[in-house]
Amino acid sequence: MKNRYRLHNKHLNIKGFTLGELLITVAIIAVLVAVSIPIFASSLDRARAAADMANVRSAKAAAAAEYLSDQPGDSVTYYYDAVNGKVTTDRTKAAAFEGFGRSDKAVKGASGIPKKDGKAQIVAVTYDADGSISAAWGMGTELDSMIDNALANIASKGDKYYSGSDLINSVGTLPVATSELFGSANVYQAGDTLYWRPYQFTVNGKKHVFLYASNGSSGTANWQGYAIYYNGKTYKSKNLMSNGTVDRNSVMVSNVGSDLETYLLGTGKWE
Repeated sequence: MKNRYRLHNKHLNIKGFTLGELLITVAIIAVLVAVSIPIFASSLDRARAAADMANVRSAKAAAAAEYLSDQPGDSVTYYYDAVNGKVTTDRTKAAAFEGFGRSDKAVKGASGIPKKDGKAQIVAVTYDADGSISAAWGMGTELDSMIDNALANIASKGDKYYSGSDLINSVGTLPVATSELFGSANVYQAGDTLYWRPYQFTVNGKKHVFLYASNGSSGTANWQGYAIYYNGKTYKSKNLMSNGTVDRNSVMVSNVGSDLETYLLGTGKWE
């Protein structure tokens, strides 16, 4: 009986962790978690970007196959459905496609953001007659609708809504991050945000509209910009200042005239 009492008492006297030891253990675990979370998040970001870039490559391949098969002879924009790996030129049909963009940052191979404002985007691929191919996340709905609205205003209001403040004020502007256009904010005196603004020009008596990216959102802002959006494609200025930033004077929209294609492709200022 005495021995059993001693054995029981011996177990009761086993020493546990002190409060200080527990706090140290918790602190070590917290440090390990704090270190591992960014690593995990970075790995997840890379995985998402890799998936997005793979889809962009698939979209371009599908568009090229379709274009070479049909040989339409002019510029065509295809919308990629990642569910079945096929493309369509029908925007109404494409609007119902399931979004597959995963990254909330720009990735190589296509302009724009794969997952913008929490919404997964699809890829639109433009194949030109000269064999060049470009891709952009989203359907360009906002920009194309803005051009359509500008043309509708011109048709309904006549010459009042030409290529000045009236047109901009009637249609509005759309913000675009400089990083979204150029991959960084490395542009001359623009800040972090540019604004797509409409501009009208006339070819053979027919009125057309393109958008240009300016650092002002009002109708009275400078008639200068950094990029042009036209016919489903974005043209970025490659004129640089001595300090390496993009020159805002590259887009002198008041001097475009009627031959926009020559202005964009024949001056060596755009890409």
